[in-house]
Amino acid sequence: ERAHDEERLSPPHVIRPQRDHDGTEEATHDEQATDEARGGGGDAVRRQELLEPRGEAIERAEAEGAIANGLGTMGMFLGMAAGMAATPALVESVGLRSTMIVFFVVAAVAAAVFVALGTERRPNVPSETGGFVSLLRRPKMLALFAIALLGLGSFNGLTTWLEQFLAPHGIDAATAGLVGGLLIVGGLFGAVVIPLWSDHVRRRKPFLVVCALIAAVCTVPVCTTGSVHALYGFALAMGFFFMPTFALLLDMCASEAGLARAGAATSLLMLFGNAGGVLVILAIPLLKAQTGADTLGIWSLAALLVVAAAIGVTIRETPARAEE
Repeated sequence: ERAHDEERLSPPHVIRPQRDHDGTEEATHDEQATDEARGGGGDAVRRQELLEPRGEAIERAEAEGAIANGLGTMGMFLGMAAGMAATPALVESVGLRSTMIVFFVVAAVAAAVFVALGTERRPNVPSETGGFVSLLRRPKMLALFAIALLGLGSFNGLTTWLEQFLAPHGIDAATAGLVGGLLIVGGLFGAVVIPLWSDHVRRRKPFLVVCALIAAVCTVPVCTTGSVHALYGFALAMGFFFMPTFALLLDMCASEAGLARAGAATSLLMLFGNAGGVLVILAIPLLKAQTGADTLGIWSLAALLVVAAAIGVTIRETPARAEE
């Protein structure tokens, strides 16, 4: 029975030892030949064979990491857009309390579907100690966290105060809301196209830097343009290039931290990104109080993205890509 279990649980390409009638193991002719050819290193060869499935899984995760995170990012922002669009109509028709109940039901159903259908296909990797503290001691991880702090802070500040920025230029609240929606629509496409391209060339850093710079260039026009059609174009362009940076950051963060600590690393990335959003949202009114206008706040949003791109220039490419 033990021999049967070992045969069933072993990878199909691993040579199993034969057993004599007394239960002792006898090496096969192939194993003996392998040991002789490698100077008695059969054990090392078998260990390497056992690690092959893990290596293939890790290689696949590295090759398709950006698009996987891009699809997740697309789904996240699509859900945000749907919620933003549905909320006013729901509140008007059924009231705020019932709207919150609807959101609770949708979230509960989504969680139940994931529990029922979601499967974890993570390679068997050894656990690592150190947790959050050890991640915060790595210079590259700190650089990625800083990019998230600045980038998501800039984007959250822009979307929060966009209506206020555009009002002096003759853009009403409804149009400003449509501009915000176009930011997300552009991001839905960008979150697929850019990560696919990044996976194809096996590079993350150039795409992160270029996308952040283009988003910075689009920031001021999105907040100050009075022409509606031009405003729509700038919003689509900014969303297309900004949203993929989040997917790229997630993949770079997980690659740098390693599979054993990818969850902790991405949690810290989200923490820094949300903290940046809170800080920038609070800072914009303070900047306006200093000057009496939104100009300083708008240019500060663009400057944050430029600084994020500059930090991106200083970091190394993720290890898996740098070695290829």
